[in-house]
Amino acid sequence: MDSGLPPAVAAMIGSVIRWALNFLSAYMVGKGIWTNEEASGYVVYLVGAILMLLWSLWQKRDMFKKYFTALAMNRSASHEDVKEAVSNGVAPPVTLGAKDVPYLKTRPPAA
Repeated sequence: MDSGLPPAVAAMIGSVIRWALNFLSAYMVGKGIWTNEEASGYVVYLVGAILMLLWSLWQKRDMFKKYFTALAMNRSASHEDVKEAVSNGVAPPVTLGAKDVPYLKTRPPAA
């Protein structure tokens, strides 16, 4: 089923949904009257949840960058070739749609 969203965006939305469910379950467990100490503890959990969300989004972005780069390269390209292309800044954008063809950008000019 095609959602019409770029695959990277769809995966990132999945990360946000997982985070929201995690946050909702923590909220439901914590429902009731809180003391200052309990509220401080929940702030720590909230920071942890936000960090988990950011890490998950970054990981999805990195994965799609490598995936689209591998699709744009020839079949004989190794994993090391893909990582080198990503580190050289020629990877396709992660916002490609489901029907877009991945392409390698031209090398950035040397500084």
